[in-house]
Amino acid sequence: MLINYKNLENINDVQVHDAAFKGFVYDFSKKLISFTVKNYSQSKKTLTVCFNNVFGLEMQACDFWAGGDVIVSWTPVDIQSNLLYQNIINNEFLSQSRVEDPDKMIGLLITLNCGDEIMILCEQIVIEETDIDEEELRRVEKEHDKRLKQMSRLYNTSIS
Repeated sequence: MLINYKNLENINDVQVHDAAFKGFVYDFSKKLISFTVKNYSQSKKTLTVCFNNVFGLEMQACDFWAGGDVIVSWTPVDIQSNLLYQNIINNEFLSQSRVEDPDKMIGLLITLNCGDEIMILCEQIVIEETDIDEEELRRVEKEHDKRLKQMSRLYNTSIS
């Protein structure tokens, strides 16, 4: 799936809620950010997400809501009112930069369950989906059940 300024609303069709997020990779020479997330509970898919022609990255990593590495949401950014966008556009060296058409820039805000946020401004997003194999799914479910039992013992509660 290719997402750009013409079809940014299609990003809402991609199920990422509760997908496990372990970090991202930035390739400076290619101006590319990529990451892979696994959605064990909703779509049972692995998503490889690639942000092409990256213009800006902004993140906060404060664990406001305690720890966690699960995506709560990703939301298109209102690019025109965004401060990072304004800083790029208002830069005195814009005419010498690689920003050819600012109107083609898109933004995505990724929110994790710990409260951390990552905002990426780029030209396009490419998303590839693959199924999670059954063996991996069973392993993850088994680990999840084990953690629930540990929590139950820790807090002296019963989890059904």
